[in-house]
Amino acid sequence: MKIEAYFLKPTARPSAKTFPETVLGKIKNPYFSKDWNWEKRSVQIRNTSGELIFSADNVEVPSFWSQNATTIFASQYLRIKNQKTHQLESSLKQVLDRVVDTIKDFGKKNKYFDRKIDAEIFSAELKYILLQQKAFFNSPVWYNCGLFHKYGIAGDTPLWFWDKKENKTKLSDNSYQHPQVSACFIQSVEDSLESIYQLLGNEAKIFKFGSGSGTNFSRLRSRFDRLKSGGRSSGLISFLRVFDQSASAVKSGGTTRRAAKMVCVDADHPEVLDLIRWKSEQEELGFQLRDLEFFKNKTGSLESFLEGQNANNSIRISAVMMQKLSKSLVNGTEAEIWRKLCQAAWKCADPGVQFSTTINAWNTCAADAEIRASNPCSEFFFLDDTACNLASLNLLAFWRNDVFQVQDFLHTAKIIFLAQEILVDLAGYPTEKIAANSNQYRPLGLGFCGLGALLMRMQLAYSSDEGRKTAQGLSFLLFYGGLQTSHEIAKSHGPYAAFKKNKKSHLGVIQKHNLLAHDLFKNKILSRFGADADSIPSDWNRLISSISKYGLRNSQITAMAPTGTIGLVMDSETTGVEPEFSLLRTKNLSGGGQMTFVSESLIQLLKKWNLSQEAIKNLIENLRWTGKIEFGQADLKRISNTSPHKNLWKNRLKILQTAHDLSPMDHLKMVAEIQKFVSGGISKTINLPADATVEDISTIYFQAWKMGLKSVSIYRDASKLSQPLRSPANAVASPLSSPHRCPECGSWCELQANCWRCINCGHVSSCA
Repeated sequence: MKIEAYFLKPTARPSAKTFPETVLGKIKNPYFSKDWNWEKRSVQIRNTSGELIFSADNVEVPSFWSQNATTIFASQYLRIKNQKTHQLESSLKQVLDRVVDTIKDFGKKNKYFDRKIDAEIFSAELKYILLQQKAFFNSPVWYNCGLFHKYGIAGDTPLWFWDKKENKTKLSDNSYQHPQVSACFIQSVEDSLESIYQLLGNEAKIFKFGSGSGTNFSRLRSRFDRLKSGGRSSGLISFLRVFDQSASAVKSGGTTRRAAKMVCVDADHPEVLDLIRWKSEQEELGFQLRDLEFFKNKTGSLESFLEGQNANNSIRISAVMMQKLSKSLVNGTEAEIWRKLCQAAWKCADPGVQFSTTINAWNTCAADAEIRASNPCSEFFFLDDTACNLASLNLLAFWRNDVFQVQDFLHTAKIIFLAQEILVDLAGYPTEKIAANSNQYRPLGLGFCGLGALLMRMQLAYSSDEGRKTAQGLSFLLFYGGLQTSHEIAKSHGPYAAFKKNKKSHLGVIQKHNLLAHDLFKNKILSRFGADADSIPSDWNRLISSISKYGLRNSQITAMAPTGTIGLVMDSETTGVEPEFSLLRTKNLSGGGQMTFVSESLIQLLKKWNLSQEAIKNLIENLRWTGKIEFGQADLKRISNTSPHKNLWKNRLKILQTAHDLSPMDHLKMVAEIQKFVSGGISKTINLPADATVEDISTIYFQAWKMGLKSVSIYRDASKLSQPLRSPANAVASPLSSPHRCPECGSWCELQANCWRCINCGHVSSCA
């Protein structure tokens, strides 16, 4: 195929003979630049008792990487090079060589490059993109890819893969010959003991290699049903207890990340009320037990004692039920389900809601099956027994000189998307069916992170119409770049195998996106990105026309992941599509320990507002002590003078709003705008204050459905059993929305897009 992969040259395709000397130099050594140095750093992670839980010396990274990024990268992604000596990788260069060279070599084998020089350019560009923190693959890529190809490490868990030469699935010789690189899995289960325990084993494989799994369990008989033998079924919840304990026992990828799991159940299942009550009743039990002497001063012991804590639960509700609820036409059972659902979410933030009719209205492969479940963080909605590898672009990396670099963003999206496409057949999968379906459908999840920080840099409030329209434009640009690349690959390699059967449904979904795109063009949303975006509308029209002829290589293009760990490695400041979580941040120190510092986006903003150095210093000092930023009259006057518009400072202060300052509708409206150009779903938390009511949650769920969201989950502040009381004195030590201490190091966690993320050690739960 002809790829647009030339090192820092997205607009020209030079021949091998006419490459500038500088470009050839970059191909030979993508790690060299006069703009930065490589440094060797020591990293340490300590728990709250001061005990050392991870250390590494002489970790080599670019000088512009933060110590925080270095620490999380080293603790999560440095793998063993030599099994005999247990020697770890020690440099980002080694990790990139392991991962990127493996992708490049497999791409050459499967003829993704016309010429050898194209493969080398692709490799150099990809390495440059990754080390520049412009984008990052999901964690399983870094855990597993290249261990066999680079170091000869085998492993004893063979995985299924698609053999292109023989055109069939085969079992690999070892764990890493075809490594598990997808973060997201959706698996099916049938109503039999054999199927249930087969799923349990398959989940263990998925967790072992660092990924997450979701399943719709509605096919399992309830405890009210009789068996053919005359006895009664043990029921849904009894088996979910088994799965819960299994997930609790597995360290995902062998690192500090716990297994990520999603349980989906249809609202009409006989045991749905039992599932709804399960976590909230355990939460009540926890409140009763937490003051017992046995649990005092034992980090994580109480949480591990309670049931049902190792999965996100979602109730799937149809449009028919939602319409009945909105008109008060439901029967007693339906009304009770809704009331109990909202009460449980108020108590413990679980379960969430998935709107099954809406999800399937955007099903590109509806001719084959309906979409019944999602991955743990609800960014991957697709058919049963499928997998998706994710990658996210760091929006902040494209904000340079107060301009968003559109062409660089599109170019990066295309390179990353091509790498993800190559990974589909390079990868191994836990079951033969998932391996076959991955080749049949080839769904991918390209996303972005850093939205909240970027909007602050652009002086746009997350809650403003301008902020939402900008986010919608970014979502479109990402979708456009991925769609264009998928189409180009389809022209040379053919569309995905199931495209012909699903052509009507897939083109129908593309047409929905097309109508929304023309609204975007009509409203001149792309104009805010400058002249670099001027040609996109006409290019888009040609692309849509050509897709109907040649098809697409991938059944899905984009998904907005939470970027729990990789967001830290990319220094993205904010995760996924979330707003600023806090204007104060925690930073790792090279010798262990942490310090608190102020958001860089805030500092840049205050400088743009013409505040004096003394004023900025005072504002920051007050922020450190109180957790608030309060302007004096002189400050407000200076801010107002930076714009000709009277009282603009009132709107500008909204730019400083963090997640808990926003209303639930602010969160929902943002998701609704971004969703217009997302193939899958969006991992996002709707933050609520502690005094929110059950009725507030009911309203949020209803509004989410009316706005066309595929799913919604909430978190009410202070609703979890181990969340501490707060005051200005402990605002930094125990940040907002932190329900528990990290089970690995004891530090407070942050809630980031459905994931509990520890800044100290990188531990992430319920996130892939």
